[in-house]
Amino acid sequence: MTAIELKNELHQMIDGLQDTDILEYVYKVVHTVQTKSPNKEDATLTHFASEKVLAKDWLSPIEDEVWQDL
Repeated sequence: MTAIELKNELHQMIDGLQDTDILEYVYKVVHTVQTKSPNKEDATLTHFASEKVLAKDWLSPIEDEVWQDL
């Protein structure tokens, strides 16, 4: 795909999104790529990709109970 085709495809996908969590994630990824040096991008993007998945496991009453004595 050309750059113009990719941009048009991304615009269409983003225009169809209603979920603000996904929109914020897309924004963070694009913003990070535009502002970070190449050697730091990978770690930051990995953080964004795993943040919600890890939160599901870590932000729970069971986790709070397990860690309360530490």
